[in-house]
Amino acid sequence: MYSTGTGEEMPKTPIMPMGRFITVGSALPDIAAAILDSGSVALDLETYGKRKGDGLDPWAGDIRLLSLSVKGQEPWILALLELKSTLEAVDVIVKEFNYEDASLGETLPNSNA
Repeated sequence: MYSTGTGEEMPKTPIMPMGRFITVGSALPDIAAAILDSGSVALDLETYGKRKGDGLDPWAGDIRLLSLSVKGQEPWILALLELKSTLEAVDVIVKEFNYEDASLGETLPNSNA
């Protein structure tokens, strides 16, 4: 533990929920329902590449994991390689997607435009 200077003590290593690792498409309808019920979702992408640094390069890296989280639930960590055939079989509609990264703006729709 260490002091934050405000009288609070914090652990030296962050305590993070482990999440649910999703590798089968049958879990996706329940995840979608939870997101719809919540009304919002936080997401994070984990990328990788064949060469050192490719995972951080938007033109050379590939997305490996998609983490989704809604308030009050343990996060879902979607293994995209294992879910590839399931995800390729459906259309994804993004509504009210807000983004700040200009490179995303070239490939993702912005319904607020």
